[in-house]
Amino acid sequence: MDPLVLYLFLLSFMALPDFLCLGAAGVKTFDWLKAQTGKSVYVPCFYSEEYRENVKYWSKGKKHFTVVRTDSPQRTHRVSIADNPARLVFFVTMRNLQDGDSDTYWCGVERERHSDIFASVKLEVAGVQDVRTESWVSAETGGSVTIPCHYDQKYKHHVKYWCRGYIWSSCSTVVRTDSPQRRGEVSITDHPNRLLFTVTMKNLQEKDSDTYWCVVEIVGGQDVGTFLPLKIMNDSKVQIRNQGVTGPDAFNALQSTLTSTGIRSHTDGGVVPSSTSIEDTPTAAKPLWLALLVILGLLLLLLVAVVMGTAFMLRKQKGAKAKSRETLSSSPHTPTTDHELTYSIILHQKPAAQREINQPSASPEDAVIYSTTV
Repeated sequence: MDPLVLYLFLLSFMALPDFLCLGAAGVKTFDWLKAQTGKSVYVPCFYSEEYRENVKYWSKGKKHFTVVRTDSPQRTHRVSIADNPARLVFFVTMRNLQDGDSDTYWCGVERERHSDIFASVKLEVAGVQDVRTESWVSAETGGSVTIPCHYDQKYKHHVKYWCRGYIWSSCSTVVRTDSPQRRGEVSITDHPNRLLFTVTMKNLQEKDSDTYWCVVEIVGGQDVGTFLPLKIMNDSKVQIRNQGVTGPDAFNALQSTLTSTGIRSHTDGGVVPSSTSIEDTPTAAKPLWLALLVILGLLLLLLVAVVMGTAFMLRKQKGAKAKSRETLSSSPHTPTTDHELTYSIILHQKPAAQREINQPSASPEDAVIYSTTV
């Protein structure tokens, strides 16, 4: 294999863990958030203890254009950032959201002697639709949450359900308002007079972290729903607890809990994630899928490098054989007219006993044989 190709491949493979592992371990946020046009969204970025004093920032797009930083600037016209080292989290508030604000954003932590670490969140800005809930919910392990799902009047008598999974078309129904209304630590209750159904989850564990859906069933048509990311943090100081309140007052209790823990409401002055239909659901993969695609790309690069290296070696061997045959064909095996002729004389003499001492060493009678030497 070409040494340069091999070196570039190994270099890219060695750089992969720093991108995937360090960023994932040092900073965490939600994969995907949705907010309403004209409203605000409040995004939490959790980080490890070792980065308590580091500068944090919020950037946008594939090129990581920095919008705000915890040192300067902390605020622009519509975006602000605030660090809370005591709770190991910094918050980003985006106000008066517009359709153009839909993009991929990055929670970043600056490191002086190493590359920065970051976590991405996809923000989708849309208008108000038929089913609404919180932008996100976070809780600690062992805790409980009650999640409010609001719907329009026309769905008052429809069946509602709670579904788990990043992709709606493949999510798994957990509980329904018809049956079953309870499964394990999860239950659902409809409050048609308030146009609200609530989902309560108890004894939460880290494995419960996922994307969930508030969904209204449409008989003979496409169901309507909206998603909610749920993040369960081990020993997190940023948490939401239900405080044992269920039913119609759960939404107010949820907001009170946010205030008591120093976190404002996820809706932050009225942000209401819009609902969506199955065909509107993004089909983007989770970060794990992205990592698999990167690894497959590297393996494909390795395969191409091996093929190119093999082809190069075969061409080299073929060229060497051709050159060898050319050399052999031009070697002088037979004389040509261009070669110089050399003559030698061979004398056949009689024995000393048969000739006289004074006889000359050669006489005209001696036989002369001519030979040609090439």
